[in-house]
Amino acid sequence: MSHMEVTVHYNKLAIAPRKIRAILHRVRDRRVVDALAELAVTPRTTSEPIRKLLLSSISAVRDRRADARPEDLTVKAIFCNEAARISRTRLRGRGRSSRIAKSGSHLTLTVLDAGKTTRSAAKKPAPTKQKEA
Repeated sequence: MSHMEVTVHYNKLAIAPRKIRAILHRVRDRRVVDALAELAVTPRTTSEPIRKLLLSSISAVRDRRADARPEDLTVKAIFCNEAARISRTRLRGRGRSSRIAKSGSHLTLTVLDAGKTTRSAAKKPAPTKQKEA
């Protein structure tokens, strides 16, 4: 039995990475079904993009193997990187302005499917003809 890994991304998310990283420990190294249940009761707004990413990973696994079950999926790795910062200016007193840097995030999720896989990749060799005596 071989295991299948699927990686999904959520790029250019307009939420700061430190806000997302505060929730990632609740999802890491858990079954996908348990992680979705945990995020459903989490009161933070940043749990919604992570929930969408988990649902996207289930769909990606089903694209590769139609008989895949969400109960067999496990979160292998999830991490958050910084995206490009968006610069804004805020007007201040005496004709001055100051810069505001709005942070963004890139989320990456790797899911491990431990269910049974088909053996289409490992086909048996074709039978050879035996010589007649």
